[in-house]
Amino acid sequence: ELQAVSVPEQGKSAELEAAIHALSGLAKGNRLKDRPIPLLDFGSDSLDGKQYVVAIALYDRLPEPIKSLLGRQDLSEQALIQVVKADGRQTLVITSNNPALLVKAGRLAANQALMKQLNGNHKVVTRDTETDTPETSLSQTIPLTENGDSFKGPQHQEKTYFVSLPANRSIADASKISIDMRYARNLDFKRSMVTVRINDTPIGSKKLTSEMADEDSLTLSVPRNLNITGNFSVTVAFDLEMESSGCMPLQEETPWAYVTKESVLQIHTKDNNDLLFNHYPNLFLRDGVFNHVAVVLPKQLDRYAYSTLANLFNLLGQYAEGNTGDIRVYADDAAADELKSRNIIAIGTYRDNKIIRDHNDKLYFRYRSDGKGFASNEKMTIDGDYGGRLGTVQLVESPYEAGRGLLAITGASPEYYQLASTLLESDNMRWKIYGDGAAVDKDGNVYAYRFKKQAAPQQPTLFEDVVRRGVVLGFMAAALSVAVLVLASLILVIRKYRKKRRDGDEA
Repeated sequence: ELQAVSVPEQGKSAELEAAIHALSGLAKGNRLKDRPIPLLDFGSDSLDGKQYVVAIALYDRLPEPIKSLLGRQDLSEQALIQVVKADGRQTLVITSNNPALLVKAGRLAANQALMKQLNGNHKVVTRDTETDTPETSLSQTIPLTENGDSFKGPQHQEKTYFVSLPANRSIADASKISIDMRYARNLDFKRSMVTVRINDTPIGSKKLTSEMADEDSLTLSVPRNLNITGNFSVTVAFDLEMESSGCMPLQEETPWAYVTKESVLQIHTKDNNDLLFNHYPNLFLRDGVFNHVAVVLPKQLDRYAYSTLANLFNLLGQYAEGNTGDIRVYADDAAADELKSRNIIAIGTYRDNKIIRDHNDKLYFRYRSDGKGFASNEKMTIDGDYGGRLGTVQLVESPYEAGRGLLAITGASPEYYQLASTLLESDNMRWKIYGDGAAVDKDGNVYAYRFKKQAAPQQPTLFEDVVRRGVVLGFMAAALSVAVLVLASLILVIRKYRKKRRDGDEA
């Protein structure tokens, strides 16, 4: 089992991009979801005792003991993936003298299906090598069960089905669930029923009837107020009550129900780019791949910076479905043009990350003018000393382009921004925060807030509301037609009456 990914002490952009791709793919297959795979530098004492390691570097920057095991290689136009035994440990080496091919080899390492197909202890990667995972497709019709499911026994019986959606997708209006079913005839139909829940919230029920026992169905709309984003669960529950269950022994024909393979979800989705941790990591992933991500690192790459990267991409990697997304690594002096069309992850302190320093006024937890700690804000009063002992994660709009986001992971010193990153290292930790800004201290106290004002839902005009409601529009058209007919009849009656009156007067 993999125990670490290692890179040079001051990793170059290509080395770190390759490492992020590899780490994300490996995290997807990590069975211990709450134990992130660490990212360490080659000289780290933490590598001691690790038996299985991935080493990623440009060839000239590999440690000499590893380089000597690879033999003489011309890696100017190719990359190499090779297993060696170095320093007493099994090491998967990913290297090249070509930065673009090194990143491509990192993408291949993220494609676990392809890696399992490799034979032998080495693989040469060229510009023509296939490395991409298949494109993720989102079907609008999702079967609940592949072969059908049986529910056996009296009283309450249920099964739960798990549905996967990309993290950036939420269920939109007009989504439905259709349950096709049949059930036993020896039930007490006054008390037997079926109920459907989504994420443990009931969305509808139906009484079972003897007339429909051989071929019944239940179709329910997915309520819009469930706000479902990403993966969710559907539970089908039967209450199979017997007519004389009491103290009487059960009949030989045990009550049963059956959900057929024709049971489906008809899903309509919309892209969800809210800058809220409630929906993280939807902004940084789009339909299963990384969504134009820029990682802006602090000037000094130490163990805290590498640990922060590992925490972030262990969780992001668990949500990533493919390796074709776009990730770039930048120094903190990256130009605005390079960051303009990207969703940014900025890591560091006020002093060692220019992006955080230049845009301090846009943060919710802002640094004091000396940069040594956070000042009080509208949500939280912060003691001067305590402000220097907090780590924060903050989601704000990108200062470079509307519609993009900036995730700032920052603290007065590296140990505190690394502490903040633990809030995003696993789902168990992420569920502790919400809103768009959170702070944490070494005692485990977490403060989460929503700073952005919640926009009031836009009220439709009467005309839009009527047009949306086709049934109401039909009724209005029918009523208008009747009114026209009544008015025409009334006019004819009045004209006839006046004519008779004139004829009478003339007589």
